[in-house]
Amino acid sequence: LRSGRKVVLCSRRPLVERHFDIDTCWFDRRSANLQISEFYHQSEAERLTALKEVRGGGSVPPIYMNDVRKWQASGELSVLDGVEPEYMESTEDGRAVVAMGKDEMTFDFIILACGIKPDCAANKLVKSYQEKSPLKMVGGFPSVSVDLEWSKNLFVVGALASLNVGPDSGNIMGARRAASLVA
Repeated sequence: LRSGRKVVLCSRRPLVERHFDIDTCWFDRRSANLQISEFYHQSEAERLTALKEVRGGGSVPPIYMNDVRKWQASGELSVLDGVEPEYMESTEDGRAVVAMGKDEMTFDFIILACGIKPDCAANKLVKSYQEKSPLKMVGGFPSVSVDLEWSKNLFVVGALASLNVGPDSGNIMGARRAASLVA
């Protein structure tokens, strides 16, 4: 935006403004251990239900949402929500044509920032590994060992480790806990 280019922000769902993706009880030192302990003592099916209840999806902190609104008002940023790109093709001049629903848009640059579905079947790399080294899946999440190992020397962290780490697995507090489990 600062270079004067027009930017399109594409989101599968409307942008949600809040400070945290999950309730603070999951990373508040006074309650986090109880939350995690209760989570660990549930079956995988119950954990999956808890993940869906606790995680509201990604969010944008208010300080950044103010910038989004400012850039939208100036016309430098367009926000498309409720759409998911279906395919992408390259043109001869190096631009990208992306289909979103019935429309096609052409871009000079595309930055894939975040928000992939935490589903092994939805990620080509993970799906190909799943085919080579099958593992039980629960709602798209791999059922890894307690130390987050998928197979010998392959560990899962981030959103894909949600069944073992908890609803905060996709943020910094969950990453810290995952690191200690892997170590």
